[in-house]
Amino acid sequence: MINEQEPQNVNEQSKAMSVDDLGARLRALRQSKGLSLEDAARHIKLSERTLLSIEEGRQDDLPHPVYAKGFVRTYSQLLGMPEAELAENLNSVFPAEEEEYVAPVIIK
Repeated sequence: MINEQEPQNVNEQSKAMSVDDLGARLRALRQSKGLSLEDAARHIKLSERTLLSIEEGRQDDLPHPVYAKGFVRTYSQLLGMPEAELAENLNSVFPAEEEEYVAPVIIK
């Protein structure tokens, strides 16, 4: 008898997802839909190079994380990734940056 166990919490798995894992997940979704990289790029008006960087987990080849998150979000929506899964993955791959507060200077 095969012991098939469902994960107790799918969100726990996605918290630990790396940029490589997210890229592989997106590639698998794209391939399961029968979309070529070229077709996907044309649909969402991003370069094939950018989508390839996402799928291969090459974070250094992506623009600033704010833009990269938007690209990944757009790509994942095209591919039908559930929003809850996407949100967890984006937060683990592109953590929020802490901004340094600079007090305004009052000139008299």
